Amino acid sequence: MASEIVMFVRAERNEMALLRIGDLMNHNGYLSGRWGDRLPKKSKDSLFRAQGLLRSMHQLLGAAGDPGPDDKARLARSCQEVSEILSLEQGLATKAAGVGNG
Repeated sequence: MASEIVMFVRAERNEMALLRIGDLMNHNGYLSGRWGDRLPKKSKDSLFRAQGLLRSMHQLLGAAGDPGPDDKARLARSCQEVSEILSLEQGLATKAAGVGNG
């Protein structure tokens, strides 16, 4: 889903990018809330970082005007990092919950 944000920004569809960011913020909150007590501090810190990156992206795209080339490059890097964090932490949360171990 994070890669879709970059695609929407490149296509100048910031409203769709904002919706995707909101979806990822909700997903991140779900991971933190659902499995937070089973995750190590490093995982909690990673999820907190992802939430901060998503918040920054939301603020940037919610501001008036289209993002410039530097902002678009920063958005792409942030999306990649968020994608990596959420993939890793979802896997760790699933493992911590014992899903599929039976």
